[in-house]
Amino acid sequence: MLSKSLRGLYIGLIIALILSTLFTIGFFETWQRFFSDVLYQEKQPLDNVVILAIDDKSLQEIGRWPWPREVFVNLFSKFDDAAVVGVDIGFFEDYNKDVDEQVGNTIKNNKARFILPVEYTEFEQGKGIGLLKTINPIKENAYSIGFINVFTDSDGITRKIPLKIEGTESYNSFALEVYKAFLNRDLKYEEKNLLINFIGKPNSFKIISIVDFINNKTIINLKNKIFLIGATSPDLHDDYFVPTSYGKAMPGVEVHANALQTMITKSFLHEQSKISVIIVILILCIVLGLLFSNIKLLKISLPLAFVLAFAYILVTMFAFKKGIILNAIYPLFSIVFTYSSIILVNYNIERRERKRVTDTFGKYVSKEVADEILKSEKVDLKGQEKEITILFADIRGFTSLSEKLKPHEVVDMLNNYLGSMTDAVLENKGTLDKYIGDCIMAVFNSPLEQPDHIIRAIKTAIDMQKGVEQVSKRKKVPKVQCGIGINTGEAIVGNIGSEKRLDYTAIGDSVNLASRLCSIAKPNQIIIPDSVYQKIKDRVKAKKVGEVKLKGKEKLVLVYEILGLK
Repeated sequence: MLSKSLRGLYIGLIIALILSTLFTIGFFETWQRFFSDVLYQEKQPLDNVVILAIDDKSLQEIGRWPWPREVFVNLFSKFDDAAVVGVDIGFFEDYNKDVDEQVGNTIKNNKARFILPVEYTEFEQGKGIGLLKTINPIKENAYSIGFINVFTDSDGITRKIPLKIEGTESYNSFALEVYKAFLNRDLKYEEKNLLINFIGKPNSFKIISIVDFINNKTIINLKNKIFLIGATSPDLHDDYFVPTSYGKAMPGVEVHANALQTMITKSFLHEQSKISVIIVILILCIVLGLLFSNIKLLKISLPLAFVLAFAYILVTMFAFKKGIILNAIYPLFSIVFTYSSIILVNYNIERRERKRVTDTFGKYVSKEVADEILKSEKVDLKGQEKEITILFADIRGFTSLSEKLKPHEVVDMLNNYLGSMTDAVLENKGTLDKYIGDCIMAVFNSPLEQPDHIIRAIKTAIDMQKGVEQVSKRKKVPKVQCGIGINTGEAIVGNIGSEKRLDYTAIGDSVNLASRLCSIAKPNQIIIPDSVYQKIKDRVKAKKVGEVKLKGKEKLVLVYEILGLK
């Protein structure tokens, strides 16, 4: 059988292999995303980022969408002192040549830097091949152009944006172009996709209705401000679910605002690399396999598993604050599955061992006693001194009978009688100590406590006499009788012997006395010493035999014959 440590190592390696395979193929990826989404915490929005909203109020006062383009001539003329104006509105079709030129000239003559949109409509192998572009009279006056596409993961949640899309025409993201226009520098970020560090639920940024801005109902200092213009009305269907949605979709313009704040504040998020996740899985499974396999008590290993899982969750939360999205699902699964597997394997091993011990020890004691021994925490099978009752039963006339029989007939006869006598021991919850030729030795009150151990021994002796009588009535079985001696006293009981051979037995003067009593008992006679009789005289029928001389005893011993139970 494998050692506990080696077994734990193998289990850990198997669990690590299974989990690493599942991780590699993307199993439970949705669970990981959901867990990571929970880690987002509310943060303070930048004061200089303002959203001008095409909201329900603006639609009611200005009219149905799309608005007349003259509205934007008026709107764009009001940003002269602003730093950057990001327009998340598509001017993809001609409206009126004169008006379109007015819009372009308004942008051109404005001190603010205007970022205008393009939108990819078709992709092939990750490259944009279809494109909606702002018309030239407006586009040529912009500071720069950025794509306004917002992408969602397979579970319908928007978490990241590509910083650049290659294709027939390549463009940077809208938020990146606003960032570059505002700070006059490129973004130092090595990854292709930007994980957006959302600051909170929808409408966390300062939002002003366009109609209020146009009509000067909202007074705001434009200096050094970034204005993002986009739709927030649900009727315009430019909204997306994000990790911080809490059931409410976020307008696309606010998704761009969150991406912009992530860039400006450098609060970047980085996902844990795949190879490091696999390494963590491997280390956890192996270490925990070795640890759990060497902890015996469930009441220690189970709380430890919970503590480790909780500790890893805390580590994940701390790492997220530092901008690292650790994979939490697979390390947690490493803890849970390794622990569960160790417990399951140990349970099966212990169950088989229990069955083996029960089958083996059940040959000495009854099944009920064996079960009690195995589930009791107080039973000690090592040598200990305690009061017990010892029974010796010997088949009378066996030697003379065996001389007249063939060897196999002797064995059959002995098995018949000893089998019946053994049944009597086990039925009364005694412990079969040993067979000594045609003699049987049984012990009561060990290993389990039995307050009525003396009565159990006497009832066993009576049942033995009845059993021998029944066996003697069978055909082809020579009739015999047995003599039985019973004594109660202190003895050393337990596993006694050497490392190579142990025997569960009892030794001591009280055992010797029981054996001597058995040797002088007549056929069909059950005798006990006076010391035992005085303890149970109110519960048995007995007659005094008298004082007898026993081998090894200087003084005479007063004995009684048991006639039955009252």
